[in-house]
Amino acid sequence: MKKGIFFESDGGWLHNCLFTGYDNEGRARWLIVDQGEPSMTLQQYEENLGLGSLEFRLLCLEGEKPMSKTIACLLGAVAEGIILNRNDLMAQRIRELNLLGVEWHHDALKFKVHVSEYYDEDSDTTSYSFYISGEDMGCVADISGFKTLGELMERVYAYFDALENMAGIEVREKKLEAPSYVMAKISAQDKAQFYVLN
Repeated sequence: MKKGIFFESDGGWLHNCLFTGYDNEGRARWLIVDQGEPSMTLQQYEENLGLGSLEFRLLCLEGEKPMSKTIACLLGAVAEGIILNRNDLMAQRIRELNLLGVEWHHDALKFKVHVSEYYDEDSDTTSYSFYISGEDMGCVADISGFKTLGELMERVYAYFDALENMAGIEVREKKLEAPSYVMAKISAQDKAQFYVLN
C-alpha cells in the first residue's frame, strides 16, 4: 500500500497517510495514520475541522526525497500559520521531518521578498505585508498584519534562518522589492541583507 506525507497549506502541519484508492468522483483517497490520532481521510479531517479553504500538499511519497523547493514551500506554510511570532514552529517542523526519517535534497534556491504597506481598517492603522516568491516556485509565503517593518523583517529572517540553518538549503540569492516610499522606511541594516531592486 502506497504511503505519503502531506502538509497543510496553513501552518504546515504534517500528516502520515496511506493511499486507499479512489472515491466515486475519481479523486485519490488518503487515510491519515498519525500516531495517537483518530484515523480519517484527508477530506474527513478538513470537514470535521471546518477548514474549507485548507489545502493538503504532498511533501513526498514513501522512499522519495523532497526537493529543496518543496521544503521551502513547507516552511512558507509554517511561516504563514505562525501566531505571536512563534518562530520556533519552523524548527519544530524540521525536527518532525527528522523523526519521520525524511531526507531531502539540498539544491540552492533563489528568492525575492516583496514588501508593501496598506491601511488596516480593523485597527485603523498603517500595516505592512510581504510575500516571498521563489524562482520556478511562485509564492511560498504571503503574510500581512505587521504593525512595523521591524516585525515584518523578523518573520522574513526567521524563514530564511529555518531554510538555511535548520534545513541546510543554501539561499543563493535574496532580492528585496518594495514601492519607493516603503523602501525609504526600511532600515539600512535590513536592506544590507538583500540585493535591493528599487
